[in-house]
Amino acid sequence: MRIRTCVVLLSALLWSPATGAAPLNVVLMVGDGMGFEHVAAARLFKGGPLAFESAPHQAAMTTDSLGPGVTDSAAAGTAMATGVKVQNTVVSFDLATFTDLPTSLEILKGRGKSAGLVTNSTLLDATPAAFGAHTPVRAFFFEIAEDYLEGSRPEVLIGGGANEIPPAAAAAAGYAVASDRAELASLAATESRLAGLFAAGPLPYEYDHAIGLDDGYDTLPFLSEMTSAALSVLEDDPDGFFLLVEQENTDSAGHLPDPVADAKIERTVDAVLELERAVEVVLDWASGRDDTLVIVLADHETGGLEVLADNGPGSLPDVSWAGSEHTPVPVPVYAWGPNAELVTGTLDVTDVFRITTVPEPATALLLGAALAALGLRRRVA
Repeated sequence: MRIRTCVVLLSALLWSPATGAAPLNVVLMVGDGMGFEHVAAARLFKGGPLAFESAPHQAAMTTDSLGPGVTDSAAAGTAMATGVKVQNTVVSFDLATFTDLPTSLEILKGRGKSAGLVTNSTLLDATPAAFGAHTPVRAFFFEIAEDYLEGSRPEVLIGGGANEIPPAAAAAAGYAVASDRAELASLAATESRLAGLFAAGPLPYEYDHAIGLDDGYDTLPFLSEMTSAALSVLEDDPDGFFLLVEQENTDSAGHLPDPVADAKIERTVDAVLELERAVEVVLDWASGRDDTLVIVLADHETGGLEVLADNGPGSLPDVSWAGSEHTPVPVPVYAWGPNAELVTGTLDVTDVFRITTVPEPATALLLGAALAALGLRRRVA
């Protein structure tokens, strides 16, 4: 094992907060591109606080990468997944040493937990890839798919891009494969390894379905339904699980060039509200438990959104957009459960890795004993 990899793993084990035991389950929910103003716009349209705004622990988070320019989702996802800042387009890979960077998904699987990746983007897109794959370039889709099916092997893979992970390949790798909402619900109730592969690319905008522009969700599952299915599979593991849920449409809407013709704020608000529904699914599942860490956050802000005026519940607020690209504006973080108190003040995007991989007490004790023995051996020598 290379020295850099050892250092990263040791930092995950030794970064020790003054808290209790590590959570049994970790659920990380990413509103891609979702800044504070995205949340505010959805709140005003709804007419009240969003479910995740009630989180007992909240913070702002900076998202800088090694560049060039403002972070992309690959670098931001890598920072969250590995605790290491990398160049844009890089997926959990160290270009300096040409070695893989261990991810939180892999570390927690190494502790015996199950894992899942859920997104309404394509499964090979940057954010899920950063947790389950390693490649110097985010567009190396074949390598990402290979890492999923032969390397990290999350028990749950649910998202778009059925042409990128062929159902036959997933089946050959031991996954039960669902292609629509009904199959997903049915298989989630019985299978221990599930791939939901929907549509040729990303799933549609929720707003487009609501106004009758796209009928995809007549048969395809919404993000909240994918999240529920993932929990049904993962909850049976007595050692717990790690689950990543990504809402991509908050980012995709921000990238739209024309705020009027492309219904930019409409699609943004509906995407945030669907993320809220997915969060409600998780919080309902975790209700009454004291063993599940839930974090809702963004990887960066997209579009430079600013809310200008509240037009009342059911009406979209007046807004302005600075553009259609990522910005360096800090983003919100919301947390519940064991070690959620670490979410406070202003975080860096790399802190997410350390918060989600807090060592279990036995692991920390064994590591401490090993380091003490090593130090004694060196003194004797």
